[in-house]
Amino acid sequence: MRRTSGKTGIGPGRATGFTLVEVMTALGLLAIALPMIAAAFISGMVENRESVENTMTTLLAENAIAVLRCGVTHADFDNTAAGQGTLTLTHRVPDSVIDEEDLLYQPFDVEDRLAGEDPEHRTKFACVILGQRMAADANDYRFAVLVYRKLKDDDTVGAARVKFNADETVDDDPAETYVRLSGASSSALIGYYIVRMSLRPGA
Repeated sequence: MRRTSGKTGIGPGRATGFTLVEVMTALGLLAIALPMIAAAFISGMVENRESVENTMTTLLAENAIAVLRCGVTHADFDNTAAGQGTLTLTHRVPDSVIDEEDLLYQPFDVEDRLAGEDPEHRTKFACVILGQRMAADANDYRFAVLVYRKLKDDDTVGAARVKFNADETVDDDPAETYVRLSGASSSALIGYYIVRMSLRPGA
């Protein structure tokens, strides 16, 4: 009498592997998961860039405001006409008062640049300072510190503008508030600080 065991299995020489159903199921899961992973990765990159830009805006703007408070006097603006409204480059604080080049900041030694650019050109963060006297013969000023990316050493600001709404808030429309480098049509602005204050009396 032939006896058989209760064990079953794959005998010697029989090939093993995944079935077509298993392969198709795995591919289906990958098709669902990969876009989600890619979206999370892209979102992380965007958040990281925004974090860097927010940090640079705070760093440069607070530095510029500190210089205004400590190094600039009311006498420096004796000939400044009073007026309220949109700020443009005509309201730029002159180099004789604040040298904006002294406020340049390059946070990294590694290259942070767009593909195809000259490797000698590294991103710097810079600011342009606009100011206006709010009332005639009054020590009352409003300053806007506009922080932007400077991709090349010879980049210069061709246009800058801050538009205020009726409630004195800033109009964040890129067509109304911007920093445009010479020869560029898009804004390089990454953030801004608005401060209203009095200056030291001076001589």
